[in-house]
Amino acid sequence: MMQRVPSDGLQLAVEDYGTGPAIVYAHGLTGSRHWSRRELAPLADSYRTVIYDQRGHGDSSPVTDPQLYAPHRMAADLSAVLDALNLPQAIVGGESMGCATTLLYALAHPERISALFLVLPAFADEPNPGREAMKTWGRSVAHLGIDRFARKNQESEIQAGCDAESAAAWAGILRCHQTESLATALQTV
Repeated sequence: MMQRVPSDGLQLAVEDYGTGPAIVYAHGLTGSRHWSRRELAPLADSYRTVIYDQRGHGDSSPVTDPQLYAPHRMAADLSAVLDALNLPQAIVGGESMGCATTLLYALAHPERISALFLVLPAFADEPNPGREAMKTWGRSVAHLGIDRFARKNQESEIQAGCDAESAAAWAGILRCHQTESLATALQTV
């Protein structure tokens, strides 16, 4: 069941399910807790799983001010989630953009981290070579709207050899976002 957690003047959409040691997971840019649920499904029998829509994504408050995507602000959202669920410590992980969120949080609050796992980190010792492509995506989302962008992206994925089911699933994840918020995220993060 989804609940709302306040953080930095925004509302984060959070789900908490399963039993056992707690895992809190932050999705990547353009992702959502719905995608995270699919990724973490095998763990639900052994872990209390906490997933949330990062600011500006999915059912969390939309964000159109680029300053609200500052990495330290996104990392602070993790504190809000842990505090709201009365979790003094957890296994914390993230994918891509979520890696930056969780790593920054772990560096600032090591006492609250029992373990850290990073999936496909979107950072290295050089600037992201795909950065300009993401900015172009952001402009396309703003121009086309989320539905047309998702449809065109789905068609492109299939033409590139992706199976139809996976392309449709990804299009569905894209459609859970608000146009202006996703456009800002893609051009900012």
